[in-house]
Amino acid sequence: MNQYEIAIAALLHDIGKFKQRAYEGIQHDGFPKEMAGQILPGGASHMHALWTLDFFENDLMPLLTDARISFPDWNWRQIARVSAAHHNPSDSYEECITEADRLSARYDRVNDPEYHYKRGDYYKKGLKPVFRQISLDDSQQDFPNFIYPIEKMGTESVFPIKSTEEDSLGSAYKQLWNEFLQALTSLPNKKDLFVQQLQGILERYTWCIPSATNDKYNDISLYDHSKTTMSIAISLHLYKEKGGKDKPFLFFSADVSGIQPFIFQNLYEHFRGNSKIIRARSFYISIISQAYFLTLCRALGIIPFVDIINTGGKFLAIFPNVEGVI
Repeated sequence: MNQYEIAIAALLHDIGKFKQRAYEGIQHDGFPKEMAGQILPGGASHMHALWTLDFFENDLMPLLTDARISFPDWNWRQIARVSAAHHNPSDSYEECITEADRLSARYDRVNDPEYHYKRGDYYKKGLKPVFRQISLDDSQQDFPNFIYPIEKMGTESVFPIKSTEEDSLGSAYKQLWNEFLQALTSLPNKKDLFVQQLQGILERYTWCIPSATNDKYNDISLYDHSKTTMSIAISLHLYKEKGGKDKPFLFFSADVSGIQPFIFQNLYEHFRGNSKIIRARSFYISIISQAYFLTLCRALGIIPFVDIINTGGKFLAIFPNVEGVI
């Protein structure tokens, strides 16, 4: 598998959680239940992985065929299998996604048996705001009755709402799922842009979905978990492919200095268009950072989807620890 195939498999490895919640776990006609023995690790656990395979087979691949989107060196059936089998890996590619998923989960989750959902309650859980852990006197303030609405990212949906966690969120998930599928029809027939736009669509529609319902704080989105899993998987794949022998990862951070003086150099001057100039300078800083990151990835022969953070003139990337990178 090439880097793009690994990136897609990792980015969409948990998309089944989204579809499973939209259907409230009720399997539809054409659901690949016959693949349970190969995809699931045993019994009915990690059922979302089978829903991931269902998404590839019944949603994404037919959509790409209808839109005549084709990349000859991409094997979509292998991508689907590798993505879905991350809880029951049987080859090195599947193990790569499995390891990346676990590393990402360790990075962004705090598990506690007391907070594990009751059976069937996963579609009643919403994403909790991180602000509930913030206080001025170092005493933890808990506001469990607030979640983000299950809606596309927007100026209104970013505000938390009250929720009792007693009612199903299935209808909201289903509406968001249908909007997500519609957004996928705009995917372009160019590799870098395809992955970039897929990532952007995933952010807009899964920013409000909890990545795990058994996490103590339940404040990490499905998008954030998927994005970090993709970054880790790409570098881990290259590390194994090129025979790295030391620790597998190199973290690289870069930022533009002097941002505030540059952006606000006319802070006390008042003239028409000053606010536009400030916004333009801010955009300019972001573009400098992004251009440097893209140039670095191109020089290393790595697709530009290994960044963990990339905003405000600063980025943190994870590269494979192989010969030539340093």
